[in-house]
Amino acid sequence: MSKTLDLRDIQGNIVRAYGRYGFPHARYFLFHIHEAVAGRSFLAALHPRVTTSERWRHAWEDDHGNLPAPPPVTLNIALTWQGLRVLDLPTETLSQFPREFIDGMAPRKHILTDTGPSGHRHWDPVWRAPIEKEPGRDIHVLVTLNARMLPDGTPVPELEEMTDWLRNLGAGDDMTLLTGHNKDGSGDYQQGAQGWCRVATAP
Repeated sequence: MSKTLDLRDIQGNIVRAYGRYGFPHARYFLFHIHEAVAGRSFLAALHPRVTTSERWRHAWEDDHGNLPAPPPVTLNIALTWQGLRVLDLPTETLSQFPREFIDGMAPRKHILTDTGPSGHRHWDPVWRAPIEKEPGRDIHVLVTLNARMLPDGTPVPELEEMTDWLRNLGAGDDMTLLTGHNKDGSGDYQQGAQGWCRVATAP
């Protein structure tokens, strides 16, 4: 028996490779939750902006009905098992996840087959912090932004607006936007798809 999926209840990055849909710029933000109530409030603020899998209209479609246009920037979220635990999910629920998800990346570093220059000692600081047991540095929430681009190849201005909004949302004593991206640890987000954009905008 087939069942129709409710696309409004599925995050858009589950079914769409955003880069193929005209969103070549990406930013990845990692947050630490210090307190359950603050974490739930943070997610509640994100929820209305989460991009779902609902269909968009496209320029090549003559008859697209009342479908919405693609947004300038998409937003999607993911949580680690530790993040779910900090949010005070019931133990019965937490115990049902796969062992690999419960452990997370840091405890499984030795079986990830990342060796030499790719070994965990060379990971960006934000990923090494949980291994080195730095307090307040465990990764609980991932927020991803994918943005459309202007004719000159730069991202639409809404990407910077959303970035500032996330920075403000994650500021305070109960939430932390984790820094430590890039090898020198200078960034508060990881940027993606730069190589694709350079190719796309080459004369």
